[in-house]
Amino acid sequence: MNWDQALFNLLNGKLSHPYLDPIFRFFSDERLWIPVAAFVLVRALLKKSHRHIRILVVVTAAVVFVDFVSFRVIKPNVARKRPCHQEEPVRLAASGCGSLYGFPSNHSANAAAASAVLALGVSRAFVPWGALFCFLIGYSRIYLGVHYPGDVLGGFFFGADEFSDLVGLIN
Repeated sequence: MNWDQALFNLLNGKLSHPYLDPIFRFFSDERLWIPVAAFVLVRALLKKSHRHIRILVVVTAAVVFVDFVSFRVIKPNVARKRPCHQEEPVRLAASGCGSLYGFPSNHSANAAAASAVLALGVSRAFVPWGALFCFLIGYSRIYLGVHYPGDVLGGFFFGADEFSDLVGLIN
C-alpha cells in the first residue's frame, strides 16, 4: 500500500465519526463561497470601491478558470479514479461520489486559487486564514471519501500556482 492510500485509510476510516460528517459536508459545500462573495460585493458597493470589485472579478475568474482546466483537461488526461469508485471499501460520508476521476481535487484547486489571489493581492494577513480555509476544504474531501490526499495536494499546487500571476490586475 502506498502513502496516499495509507493516509486516506487513516483519515477516511480510523479518524472519522458520524458526528463529524455534517461539519465536513459543510466545508465541501460549494455554497460556502456565497457569503464570502456577498460580503466582498456589499463592502465594495458601500465603500464605492473599484478595487473590491476587481478583487471579486479576479477571484471569480481564477476559480472559474482553475475549475474548468482541472475538470476538462487534467482529470481526463490523468484518469485517476476517486477512492469511492475503486473496489476497496470506502467510508462515503458525502451525498454522492462525484465524477469518475479525482486528480486533482477541484474543491482544493478552487480554494487555493482564491486564497492565493486574496493573500497576494489583498493582504498577506490573509495567508493563515486562507491556509486554514484550504486545509479544511481539502481535509473534508478526504474525510468524505471522495479524494485521496494526493488529489488534494495536486489541487492545492495547481490552484495556487495558476493565479499568483493575476495579482497585478487587482492593484
